[in-house]
Amino acid sequence: AGAKNGGSAAGELCPRGDACEYVHADPRGAAELAPHELGAAMAGEYERVGDTTLPAALLNPDAVAAGGSAADVNAAAIELAYPDGEDGTPGAREHVPASRLLVTRVLKCKRRPLRHCSHFTAH
Repeated sequence: AGAKNGGSAAGELCPRGDACEYVHADPRGAAELAPHELGAAMAGEYERVGDTTLPAALLNPDAVAAGGSAADVNAAAIELAYPDGEDGTPGAREHVPASRLLVTRVLKCKRRPLRHCSHFTAH
């Protein structure tokens, strides 16, 4: 019985403890994520993609074929899409030098093309 509400922690999270019908998460120890902000990004306050942080799966084969090596972030152009329109129209796509990208969790996702951050394109 105490598994759904974290066992002994349930009493600390909810006054009803294991008798509560809802499932409670224990946020203690969870990573705290801070959103990236346009002004701080423009001021260079965030890490940008470099040779060691560029996932090979994101490389544009055409850029590599044009003379750059797969490990050369300056030769890599990443396809990015703008957010979709309100009517669902797909956003325009462009190729951006990898060195202009911020290192964020999106680099680990499998969705292609990656998308511009809507918080940045709205300004």
